[in-house]
Amino acid sequence: MKKLIKTQHKAKAGGVSEYDCHAGYLYYYDGKRIETEHFIHQELIWQVIHFKDGINKKIMGKLIDLMQFALSTYSRILALRLDFKCYLESQDNKPISSFFNHLILKLKRRYGRGVYYAWVREQGKENQCPHYHAVILLNGHKINHPSRIITLIQRDITQNPHISFYCPENCYYQIRRDSTADQQRFIYRASYLSKNKSKENKGKSFSISRMK
Repeated sequence: MKKLIKTQHKAKAGGVSEYDCHAGYLYYYDGKRIETEHFIHQELIWQVIHFKDGINKKIMGKLIDLMQFALSTYSRILALRLDFKCYLESQDNKPISSFFNHLILKLKRRYGRGVYYAWVREQGKENQCPHYHAVILLNGHKINHPSRIITLIQRDITQNPHISFYCPENCYYQIRRDSTADQQRFIYRASYLSKNKSKENKGKSFSISRMK
């Protein structure tokens, strides 16, 4: 990311840019060269995933705010990217909301009050049941690997016949307050939640924890 006026550029060994903050340029993400687009939020430019149907700017801004708020509380955080599917035709999102309420309470008991989350609802026109993409952010000084959290979710899911859980590949990020590279990697991954496609359903499509 960079300030709008000041160009910030970081180089890796061999002169390859670790992140490039210009719109439409190629961005080197975990060693892979990909095409991105920029998203401006509070005078900073972030690289986000390029989608044919664009992104929801409100959701994208809220995701950046959530990460920055967590980093204002802890100098290091652990962030997870998770997916869920609901097997009920639900417009009010009660199954996933209830599941998250119980999950976050358990995580707070284990890792402290600073547990933050966001989820988005998606539902294709041909599907009757929604699925959800989510992020969870926690105190990175108390936990630096997601295995215990994933085990907890898997155990709770077995007791919930209405929801299934999927853990994407490379699902977690260790983010430091003083590392723009850490933050950019997570924001790029989290930007998937902001895509406009499959969010045409009626009802609430986004939920985020309070930042306080």
